Amino acid sequence: MNKIEDEEINTNTDTNNKEDINNDEQKYEINIQENLNIEENILINNENRNLIENKDNINNNALNEKKNIEDDISSEQSDEDQKNQIITTTKNDKINPINGGIDIKKIFGEKLKKQKERLQLNSPFKNFKTFNIFKAIIKAREDLKQEQFATQLISVFREIFSQNSVDVWLSSYEIISTWQNCGLVEMISNSLSLNQIKQKTGLSLKQFYLEYFGDEKQKKYQKAVKNFIRSLAGYSLVCYFLQIKDRHNGNILIDSKGHLIHIDFGFMLSNAPGKGIKFEKAPFKITDEMLELIGGINSDNFKEYRRKLFKGYFDIYMIILKKFKKWLNLCFLDKGNIFPVLLKKKML
Repeated sequence: MNKIEDEEINTNTDTNNKEDINNDEQKYEINIQENLNIEENILINNENRNLIENKDNINNNALNEKKNIEDDISSEQSDEDQKNQIITTTKNDKINPINGGIDIKKIFGEKLKKQKERLQLNSPFKNFKTFNIFKAIIKAREDLKQEQFATQLISVFREIFSQNSVDVWLSSYEIISTWQNCGLVEMISNSLSLNQIKQKTGLSLKQFYLEYFGDEKQKKYQKAVKNFIRSLAGYSLVCYFLQIKDRHNGNILIDSKGHLIHIDFGFMLSNAPGKGIKFEKAPFKITDEMLELIGGINSDNFKEYRRKLFKGYFDIYMIILKKFKKWLNLCFLDKGNIFPVLLKKKML
């Protein structure tokens, strides 16, 4: 009896164990299925996320492309508006179209007379009748004796032209050699070099005169051209007789009245840049733009320029022959001090 009961208990135990194993297997299968479902959900979510991100990227790219197109259109419109505005202001206000904002009427700066009045108001010497202003460049490590010599010769030319009623114009400005390698150079007020005019306006010489002095029919323009012709003739004679070289656009000025002015006389009297190679064979400088300003070689202005040249040439030539010793004395500033340009060429 006991054996039978033991067998039944064992059988029940085995049965229970099998049921437990089956339950465990079912649970394991359920867990595996759940994990598979979770993995599928994760994959689906990742795919959905990627699709959403790709869609967002496509939308962003489309928006950026649309924005770039709109920016290009607005930029083109603004450029066109700016061009129209520049053209309008150029006609009305004399604004230079190239660098977009230079008022040509004010290009020479404050007038010397107004500047003097403004400074005199705040000066402790404002009550002096002799009050004046003197603008100068302080030169160091540069021998200015030859520059001073050149300005002295030009002053003699001015005196000769005045005495013989030659209607030409030359500027007078001071250069003082204070020591062997230093000195003072007076600044020419209300003037710009041809190079500066080109850089600031981009205009030809005639266009600049038209913009600054007005239409060709206006008296101000005609007077400015007349001043240019008188000064061009005067400096053509000076450059011819003194053989002044190195005449580039940085050494030629235009003042607010239309005069042409030469500066920087470091190369003169057969001394020229290039160490013996003569790059400048012309006796003086007259460019196509200068000829255009005075009306060309067939104009009345050019004929007047030639008449001034011929009269000035013969007057200077005759006086040089008569007063050569006086001119030679200008070469000596003090005892035993001769200009280097004369020593190099052994002219004395």
